[in-house]
Amino acid sequence: MKTLTITKDGEIIPYITTVNGKILVGEEGRNRVLKEIEVPKNGVMKITRPSKTEVCLFGSFKIAGEGEYVGNSSFPKGDPRIEEAMKQGANFAQVRERHIKEEGQLTEIPSNMPESTLLILVRDQSGFRGSWKMEENSNIKKIAVGRRAQGDAGRMGDGPEYLLCVPSGESIVAQRTGRLYGCPEKWTITNEGGSLVRQREIEKLEDLLGAVSPERKAFDEMLGSIKPQNEPVQEAERE
Repeated sequence: MKTLTITKDGEIIPYITTVNGKILVGEEGRNRVLKEIEVPKNGVMKITRPSKTEVCLFGSFKIAGEGEYVGNSSFPKGDPRIEEAMKQGANFAQVRERHIKEEGQLTEIPSNMPESTLLILVRDQSGFRGSWKMEENSNIKKIAVGRRAQGDAGRMGDGPEYLLCVPSGESIVAQRTGRLYGCPEKWTITNEGGSLVRQREIEKLEDLLGAVSPERKAFDEMLGSIKPQNEPVQEAERE
C-alpha cells in the first residue's frame, strides 16, 4: 500500500514522514492530541536523518586546523574535539547533551488490500485562528485521529489530523475556516486508481453574482406585464 501526505493547504507529497520509526498524528500539548503509530515491519522507508546524541558547548575555544569556535557549538557525542576543548580550560557557560530523533520517509507498507488503496496522512488544515472539518465518508477508514492547535494554550485555533485508509474512487473533502491568505476554503482530493488527484474547484457564474431574490424576481415580472398606454409618437418625415 502506497503512503502519502496531504499537507496544509491541500498539497500532496508522496511519502509520510516518520520519527523514530513512528507516524505522528497530531502533537503534544494543551488542547492537543498526539497519536503514535508504529511503522509496520517490511515497510519501505528511507532514513533522511539518523538518530544521534550531540554535546552542546557554549563558550570560546580553538581546534587545531579548524580555528576558533565562539558561542554555541555542537559535536557528536564521543567526538575528540570535545575533549580538546575541555582541556583548554575554557570557561563554558553551558555543557549539555541533545538527543536528535531519527527521521524517515515512508513510501509503502505491506497490505492485503487492493493495490489502489492508499494510506494517507492528512495534516491540520486550519487557517490562522480558525479550524477545519472533513466531510464524513463511511468508505474511508480512520486509522488514527490526532489534534494540533495554535497558541500556547491551544485556543487561537485548532483542528484534527487523520491517518486514513482510502479506497480507489473515494474523495477527501476539507472545509476550512480562519485566515487563509488566498488559499482555498474548500478542497477535494480523490483517489483515482491509486493516485491522488486534486479536483478543480469550478464556480458557477450565478454563485459568483448571487442568486436573484424573490422580491427582485417579482418586481421584474411586474415590469414585464405592464403594457404601454400610448404608441410612441413618430417624428414627422422631413421633406
